[in-house]
Amino acid sequence: MRSVKPDNTFSQAILKALAALFVLNAFFASCRQAPEKTEKQYLFVAHTRTLDTLRQNLDARLEKMDFSPYDLLLLGGDLTEETSKKRSTMEYVDGIFNLSSPNTHWALGNHDNADTALVQEFTKKPITYTFTRDGITWVVLYTQEKADWICTITGEQLAMLQAVTDTISQSSHLIVMSHKPVWLRDHPDLKAYTGDNRWNWACNFMVSKTNWPEDVLPRLRAVQERGVQVICLAGDFGNNQQTFEEKTPDGIQYLGCGIPVFDEKRSLGRMLLFHHKPKERVLSWEFLPIP
Repeated sequence: MRSVKPDNTFSQAILKALAALFVLNAFFASCRQAPEKTEKQYLFVAHTRTLDTLRQNLDARLEKMDFSPYDLLLLGGDLTEETSKKRSTMEYVDGIFNLSSPNTHWALGNHDNADTALVQEFTKKPITYTFTRDGITWVVLYTQEKADWICTITGEQLAMLQAVTDTISQSSHLIVMSHKPVWLRDHPDLKAYTGDNRWNWACNFMVSKTNWPEDVLPRLRAVQERGVQVICLAGDFGNNQQTFEEKTPDGIQYLGCGIPVFDEKRSLGRMLLFHHKPKERVLSWEFLPIP
């Protein structure tokens, strides 16, 4: 009797069709975007340094944090005692904050600027720049362009700031981020916070000279008058005052926070978390302890 092999043509066709359908479904699934978050979160941390000049470390609690969930990570400066003096320190800081990420933005402090070229190598960003994200325009300033205590905003940096204030129209907010709160000096509505003189470390805020009142503040007030909320955000806080929050009569909001360098006071340090709803053009914030 002659044996007959079963005809598998039909079965193979079915299997091929099912495989093609699986691939097609996988393709469309990959094309479907995850629903956009209705709320963005931006974390601001600053003055994270310790007094350990040998280890060049930052607050140990921050070493353990996961910063990936935040849509923006904002660094207000003074990350370690001498952040950019050695490549090894920069590698250590980069391992924590992912400096080259487009979501990480760093306003250099006077403890960060030993080698600004090395900083730019790691961040892949200029020292001072502007960017817009989800309806908010950000300006990152470098307040040590002349010297640690002569915090003028001049040259290309001032031209950049002027260009932003001249043209901004669609953004809901303009946030100017810096290390030193240069806006405190000679500000008639903030003079209660400035201390007795430029070396008053009990206050720890003063700078010896700044052109902010003459060259910057009038432009920010003009932006505020056009309906764009202006926020000035600074990071040289912590040792004596961990948070700063003041809104002046012109409508400009001033914010800052930091961590004390002294071990017995480190529990007092604070971070600043922004909650942003882009569609509603609403931005709120809260000060948080270091976990």
